[in-house]
Amino acid sequence: MLSGIKPLTITKRQAKELLSPKLVDRLIYAAKNFPEMGWLEILPKEEGKEVRETCIVYETLERAFQRIRAGEYPPDFPSGVFQESCRWIVGPLGLGEVLYCPQFSNLPRL
Repeated sequence: MLSGIKPLTITKRQAKELLSPKLVDRLIYAAKNFPEMGWLEILPKEEGKEVRETCIVYETLERAFQRIRAGEYPPDFPSGVFQESCRWIVGPLGLGEVLYCPQFSNLPRL
């Protein structure tokens, strides 16, 4: 981005009108947690403003869309990654079922 010139941006809400809302959330998650992957460029919060919508550089959203069309996808949320190994088990004292996820539990594996 050139110094002093604001690039063309699109808000998160507008992006969700163009693409799947879950996909936009995954792209933003990837941009914030894995910036080296280069999925999106998100403008930083302006100083002095408390609340601001997430502003995405439009050109990077177009590039992300091209990558997705080519078969590449942004990383999934951690809950989606670990969900496969989670399962319902009988809760303590047989009082109903609870969701058991080995990654987040210090209970012995069943």
